[in-house]
Amino acid sequence: MVPGKYLLGRAATRAQQLRSRIQATKRPRSLSASQLPAILPGIQLRGTLPAGGIANSVVTGDFNKDGHTDFVVANGGTDDLWIYFGNGDGTFELPRILPLPNGSTPVFLATADLRGIGVLDLIVAESDTSSVGVLLGNEDGTFGVEQDYLLPQPPAALPEVVASVAGTEVVPTFTPSP
Repeated sequence: MVPGKYLLGRAATRAQQLRSRIQATKRPRSLSASQLPAILPGIQLRGTLPAGGIANSVVTGDFNKDGHTDFVVANGGTDDLWIYFGNGDGTFELPRILPLPNGSTPVFLATADLRGIGVLDLIVAESDTSSVGVLLGNEDGTFGVEQDYLLPQPPAALPEVVASVAGTEVVPTFTPSP
């Protein structure tokens, strides 16, 4: 009898089982609602949508004026915004990614009609540059170039900033960045 023969024989089997499990995780799986277990009566698990690196703020609104709810995710790890346009049936299109070239590390996101014309604009608090970025919306779901406004300190409380910016012009205490 060879010492450890049983264990050596099992090693090859376990390696093959591991390879099979790895291959199984690479295959996309689609679960129908009937396959998902109900955790509590009336609650079902839903599919997920991708978001960028370190997604930390979300706002909703009808950004493309089609009557369906859309949402935007601010990603602090990748310095961008991901816009998801709603289809009207509870599903969303794949995201459109807006890079934030001026600011970095968006930490809070808000939406408001800053110009009073019925089109939603985006306001982004950017921690690493101590600024607030304003992206003026177009009726088709696109946004203009980000305009940055420097703050005397990092934007910890964007709701107060949005309240002061919500008029038709920016409060003069902000200094536009170059």
